[in-house]
This record gives sequence, structure tokens and C-alpha cells, in this order.
Amino acid sequence: MNKSLTPLIICLAMVVLLTVVIIHFQHQEKPVFYDKAQPQSSMELKRPSPQIRFQPRKTSQQDSQSTERSQQETSMPDISKLLKEAEWFLNSGEPKQAEENLRTILVFAPNNFDALALFGNILYHSGRYAEAETVFRKQLSLNPDSPSVYNNLGSALAKQKKFGEAVSSTEKGIALNPDSMPSAFLNLSGMYAAAGEPDSAIFWLKKAYEKIGPSIAPLCFDPTLDSIRQNPEFQALISKIEKGEPLSKTLSTPPQSLSSPPFHALEQAEPSRQAANDSDKGTE
Repeated sequence: MNKSLTPLIICLAMVVLLTVVIIHFQHQEKPVFYDKAQPQSSMELKRPSPQIRFQPRKTSQQDSQSTERSQQETSMPDISKLLKEAEWFLNSGEPKQAEENLRTILVFAPNNFDALALFGNILYHSGRYAEAETVFRKQLSLNPDSPSVYNNLGSALAKQKKFGEAVSSTEKGIALNPDSMPSAFLNLSGMYAAAGEPDSAIFWLKKAYEKIGPSIAPLCFDPTLDSIRQNPEFQALISKIEKGEPLSKTLSTPPQSLSSPPFHALEQAEPSRQAANDSDKGTE
């Protein structure tokens, strides 16, 4: 071989060798680098722990019931506590605070008999007789056999000059239990006196004296009896009551006038007057 070709052959061999080396490196796998800032694919997310249990989704009805139950638990006041506080306020001479408690009770428990009784009492003694009447009638709808409620209703009606209904209600309470409410007899006496029935007023005052005794004396100065205070029979009765003397004779039944008292005439006087006016207008 010609020595002059030797360098050329060596160069070609080097080129071939370098080519092989380059091709070899190109076919090697390149390392993959993950960017930690990039989110992992869904296949790479960790599976939930076996201890985790998924609750079934509640229906809208269940959600509503749960919400209502939660609201009741958080907003329902302590009725018993409010009632005791109302009694304490009333006994402490703070009827306004007592009334606030009772109104709250009746929002959540409108049929609470004890709350209605206290509320009606407050309304009556504050001069709101029509409202007291409504409350007492509510009580009777809950317990139609309560003598005390009939007596209270009668008093509220009498203050509104509804004497017919007042007497009827009070007498019904007495009929249910004559011994439970001796003050009802005194109330009837005042009702009849206010209605212009002196005989009936004195009859029931005697009944009240028989039931209550001499301690009734201060009550005989109640303004409802002013219309019969100058009556000789009334004055004689008051004298006996103040001395604690027994009554010589008491009527077993009310006077005859009670069978047809003038109460309805009193209650209907205004409508009758209006009817007369209408009649006069018709003749013009």
C-alpha cells in the first residue's frame, strides 16, 4: 500500500468512529424531569384512605326537616322559666315585664292555660277589658268547666256593661262549684247593683256574707255598690256584717226580677235608639 494514502485512511476511520459514537448517544433514553409546580395527572392522584366513608346525599325534604328541627332547638324558649319569671314580675309590681314574658310564651304555646290566666289578669287590671274577655274566652275553650274562669269572664263583661252575659257567666261558674269561688257572689251583687237591681244585689251580698263571713266588710265599700248604698235594707245588712251578726233570714232563691232582668234592655238600648232614628228618617 502506498504510504501516501495512510493519513487519508486514518482520517476516514476517525470519521466513521465518531459517527458511530454520535449515533449511539442519540439512541440513549433522556431522563425526564417533572415540574413540581405542574399538577399531577388524574392517574397519579392518591386514592382515598379506606377509613373515609362517603355519606349519601340528603334529599331536599330531609334537609328541610333538619333545618326546621335545628331552628326549633335553637329558638324555642324555656316556657317554664318564662312563666316563673312572669309570676315573679307580677308579684313584684312589674306587670309590664310580666306581660312581655307572657306574650312570648303565647307565641310559642298559645294554649298554655296558666300563661293565659296571668295574661288575662294583667289585661283586666290594666283596664283592657275587651282584650281580657278574649283571653278568658280562650281559656274556656280549653277548659269549659273552670268556675274561676267563668267568674273572671263575668267581671270583664260587667266592666263593659254587658250585664246580661256577665251575670250568665258568673252564675254558671257558681253552679259548677258553689264553694270554690265565694267572691263570685260579691261580684254578682255588684253587677246587679250597677244594672239597677237593688233587690238582687242585696240578695247576692247576703250570699257572699254567708260564704265569706265578717271579713267581707271592707269589700262592701266597693264602688260597684254605690248605687244601693242609701238603700235602708243595704244599710241594715252592712250594720250586721260590721258587727259579725248572723243573718236572721236569707232568701233561698233569688228575687223574681232575676227571671227577667233588665240587662238585655240595657245592652240593646243603643241599637234600639238607632232603630228609632232610622224610623224617623223613614217618615221624613
